[in-house]
Amino acid sequence: MNKNNNNRNTKRTSLQLQESIIYTENILATIREPLLVLNGNLRIISANQSFYKTFLVTPQNTEGKLIYEIGDGEWNIPKLKKLLENILPQNTKFDDYEVDHNFPSIGHRTMLLNARRIHNGDKGKTQTILLAIEDITDRKETKHRLASSELRYRRLFETAQDGIMILDARTGEIKDVNPFLVRMMGYTKKAYLGKKLWEIGFFKDEKANRRAFRILQDKGYIRYEDLPLEATNGKRMDVEFVSNVYQIDGEKVIQCNVRDISDRKKTDESLIQSEKLYHSLFDNMMDGYAYCKMLFNKDLPQDFVYLKVNKAFETLTGLKDVEGKRLSEVIPGLKDTNPELFEIYARVALTGKTEKFETYLTQLDRWFSISVYRPQKGFFVAVFDNITDRKQAEKTLMESEQRFRDSEQRLHLAQDSANAGTWEWDLRTGKNYWSDEIWRLYGLAPYSCEPSYDAWAKTIHPDDRPIVEAAVQEAATNGTRLNAEWRVNTTSGVERWLMSVGQPVPDHTGKIARFIGIVIDISDRKKVETLKDEFIGMVSHELKTPVTVIMGAIYTAMSEGISKKEIRELLTDAVTSADSLSRIVDNLLDLSRNQAKRLQINQEPTDIDVLVHNVVNKQKDRSGIHQIIVDIPSGLGLIETDRVRIERILHNLIDNAIKYSPEGGDIIVFARRENKHLLIGVKDSGIGISVEDQARLFTPFERLQTTDGVRGIGLGLVVCRVLVEAHGGRIWVESQPGQGSTFFFTLPLH
Repeated sequence: MNKNNNNRNTKRTSLQLQESIIYTENILATIREPLLVLNGNLRIISANQSFYKTFLVTPQNTEGKLIYEIGDGEWNIPKLKKLLENILPQNTKFDDYEVDHNFPSIGHRTMLLNARRIHNGDKGKTQTILLAIEDITDRKETKHRLASSELRYRRLFETAQDGIMILDARTGEIKDVNPFLVRMMGYTKKAYLGKKLWEIGFFKDEKANRRAFRILQDKGYIRYEDLPLEATNGKRMDVEFVSNVYQIDGEKVIQCNVRDISDRKKTDESLIQSEKLYHSLFDNMMDGYAYCKMLFNKDLPQDFVYLKVNKAFETLTGLKDVEGKRLSEVIPGLKDTNPELFEIYARVALTGKTEKFETYLTQLDRWFSISVYRPQKGFFVAVFDNITDRKQAEKTLMESEQRFRDSEQRLHLAQDSANAGTWEWDLRTGKNYWSDEIWRLYGLAPYSCEPSYDAWAKTIHPDDRPIVEAAVQEAATNGTRLNAEWRVNTTSGVERWLMSVGQPVPDHTGKIARFIGIVIDISDRKKVETLKDEFIGMVSHELKTPVTVIMGAIYTAMSEGISKKEIRELLTDAVTSADSLSRIVDNLLDLSRNQAKRLQINQEPTDIDVLVHNVVNKQKDRSGIHQIIVDIPSGLGLIETDRVRIERILHNLIDNAIKYSPEGGDIIVFARRENKHLLIGVKDSGIGISVEDQARLFTPFERLQTTDGVRGIGLGLVVCRVLVEAHGGRIWVESQPGQGSTFFFTLPLH
């Protein structure tokens, strides 16, 4: 009987224990904070769903494992481990242990931990640890933000350029004032604190201030636009006084902002006077005035609204009651007939760049001169005048002069177009007309393409194209005369220069409609200009060198302490340089006379042997480092020639040989009869001349370069050719590189 009772009691106890476990597990499952149940070895017996969800783990990877093993060791925190190990043997607990840790699974978090020992239902034989985890990351962040916000407010309060007072909303007692208010009114901070607003010296009307305070308490806001105050130093000022009621930590406070508006008030008064002057000008000005707002659709101008117009607007346009209306209502169809009007107005409204233009409005049958500026983005002001009478007069005059101008231009172009081409460019259609000669000048096969701006631009040398195109665009934009020079792209590699002059031609409205012009080949002129510049530079240098030597020698000879021998040497140098200068001048004079067709040959019987020896002896005095040998057979006799010019030829040739021969080199001067001519030659031991260079030797200003840096103006051989040909002879050179050169010239034997 007792046994059966015991069995029944055991079953009842077991059932109650099972129900208690289920009840406990259900409670744990519904708790929002993560919970862990650990055994004495700190192995996890169980965890609630909040733990698995928070730390992104599963029961399979959690239960039965040591706490510091789960989650790749993210709970392996030494101090926490020590606290947990002491709970069972020492019967301890811990509360609000804060863990600031970077969890690999969920990132950086701040956790608050609480742990307790739990007795199981086996009379204390089995003991476990309940570890509760609370995530306080957001709470700490909120606290940090609140502290930062309070710091920012305090900094703003301390540095604000308005006076600020903080009042108790219930009593009106002043709790705080900022430094700016202290400086502005001259009262110390202590003089404010603890007092009512109406107890402060500059708020003298206590009754009015008490009433204002009650209104502020009721409505939570009060504002005075123009409140007169007086500082401690007697300075009177007008202030703007604004008060608001708000809560701090559950308590209502009042913030009063005090701003000195004395300067602003003076400015406002000046503005009122300015407005009166503006309205007087606006109403009485003779020009029309329209203040408008531009209407856009995706940055494209669609219409505009008249916001304000003056009396002259109606007088000049004949339009009435336009304010508040769109242009499309006032003048239907204007956008189609005058699209440029919308483009200009929109451009000014967007960019702010002022523009001025003239236009004809078909619907009003009137011409207007309009200046447009932008008062603010998206708006524009048009100031205009009716210029219809002026335009009619200009049109009449233009039509009467048009035929005369066209005839005059054609005549002028015909006179200037010899060996040139003419062109025409229609700006309205973009079409071009080229004369037959233009194709050759541009280096194009006749009619190989459609005449066009692009086809022409491609023929321009790339280096010149930007400058020329800029000149064309400027002329087309401003309606000015076109003047341009450029090089032509040629397949032969020969540089060719062209010049174009274009004249703008307006249509009946005065707008430039087309250009007519000519193109001239100026290659020869460009070459002459280049040679002229080079020649002037070289001649200046060559003339300056002997002059410098002469002046230096003379000034030195005039110095004290110079011996007669030294003076003689200095004067010899001066004479030599003077002789060199004389030869340069003689060469230039002969070349100039030849170009002017005034070169005259004065022939007389001349002994060539004596003439050659005289020239050679002078050259020997100038250059003692070369051996000059004369090889002339006896019995040549006298010949009819210009002795002075032949000496000049020999001087130039021998001087050339000296320049291009190495030190100690031989120079041979020879002469002999050949049939009906006398052949004279000068042979040097220099570097020789290539076949290509020989063709350029007798061209003006050509001088071959050497590694020795030989100087000269390349004039001597040209003068030799001119003088020889003036005698009826010819001159040439025979040479091979590295074997010296021989210059020959012949004179006829009359």
